[in-house]
Amino acid sequence: MSNALMATVLCGLAGAALLWAGLHEAARVRRLRRHGVRTTGVVTGGGPAWAPIIAFADGEGYRVEFTPGPHGPGTALATGRRVAVVYLPRDPGSARVLSRRHMTAPAAFVLACALTFLTCAALVAAVS
Repeated sequence: MSNALMATVLCGLAGAALLWAGLHEAARVRRLRRHGVRTTGVVTGGGPAWAPIIAFADGEGYRVEFTPGPHGPGTALATGRRVAVVYLPRDPGSARVLSRRHMTAPAAFVLACALTFLTCAALVAAVS
């Protein structure tokens, strides 16, 4: 198998896997927005600055803690801050910070990476 064909296949597979992951994440966000239970949580700190721990009480009154997903510029949360939280009924482990940045950024980043890999696969296939 030639190097160009191998690069095309590997980039294509990576792009396809990332595309699936991005669409799966986008579907999860859609489910959270449509069917999620909204509540308020408090940033308790406890973790590194880039991965704070957020605590909230679920519908049955149990304390739930989670660390928000991937972080980037503008997503920092100060200790003690109250934040909106959303989670799926009967699954408090699915909790996310309810903000546009925290909800859509992970899916957008993964889909952008998928597009990059698929574009590279197409370019390598076209050049060779």
